[in-house]
Amino acid sequence: MGKNIWGIILASGCSTRMGRPKLLLPYKGKSII
Repeated sequence: MGKNIWGIILASGCSTRMGRPKLLLPYKGKSII
């Protein structure tokens, strides 16, 4: 039987309006990464 492999690809650009990468912006009190 094969193994299940799971992954998430995070793709985001730099936010010029916010002044920092979107993945570092707070979401529900925490950054995405």
